[in-house]
Amino acid sequence: MNLSDINLRPRDIRRVVEPDLYRIEWDSGTNRTSEWVTVSTETEFDISKLDTWLLSKQIDLNESVVWVSRTWLVNERTMFSSVLAELGKYFTDESFYLVSAQKKWLINYDCIGIVRFGYFPHDNIT
Repeated sequence: MNLSDINLRPRDIRRVVEPDLYRIEWDSGTNRTSEWVTVSTETEFDISKLDTWLLSKQIDLNESVVWVSRTWLVNERTMFSSVLAELGKYFTDESFYLVSAQKKWLINYDCIGIVRFGYFPHDNIT
């Protein structure tokens, strides 16, 4: 099941995404022992590094994405290009998941300033 249906509520999104979180194939982070990358939006340099890291994932800029709080209470639908254009809006003091609407990949951000990127197993792509 994908997340393209605009009528999905946060709890519906949770039912679709959460069972597969343990199966995510995480990219390696800054070293081979961890998938996490340190991020910040405090300075233009930090924003540029985050932007470069996100672009390195080769996500289509026109791809539909779902931003959902880690509490699964709030969600927003947008385009990946919109997230890139407003990194300071999304990468704040609230932890979140950014999920491909087609459920191909997931970005997991923790408000302590770390982020990771991974792919859903191929059997989940619809």
